[in-house]
Amino acid sequence: MDGALIHRSPGPTAAPNFESAFDLTTIDIANLSGIEIYRSAAEIPGVFNGASAACGVLVLWTRR
Repeated sequence: MDGALIHRSPGPTAAPNFESAFDLTTIDIANLSGIEIYRSAAEIPGVFNGASAACGVLVLWTRR
């Protein structure tokens, strides 16, 4: 959110841990100014792409 990493999945071979996943329902959409969706590692801009990126990224920008 706003350039800060909120959650990273453990990777494609690990079982998902839904207990530690970020709950998107906690965000008031009135506070969002933009959403970027990158569907695969090939689409992710370098600023959001960590060395272990294997899937997509959801980027949320809030109104400040």
